[in-house]
Amino acid sequence: MVPSVHLTKDDGVPFNDPEKYKRFVGKLNYLNVTHLDIVFAVSGVSQFISEPTIKHWEALTQNSMLL
Repeated sequence: MVPSVHLTKDDGVPFNDPEKYKRFVGKLNYLNVTHLDIVFAVSGVSQFISEPTIKHWEALTQNSMLL
């Protein structure tokens, strides 16, 4: 995860498809078993699984391109 990105619960506009966010985080949680280097980043985006915002989605998708 990019160290300069700070996510909070109230980071703006709600994401329009929270189920998509949940599925994506779930897939990353599965990868945690074999790729221990992503555990910190996945735990960061997992905090917002109940109410993701667009900023959370952007952080999730930008970081996932690094995998």
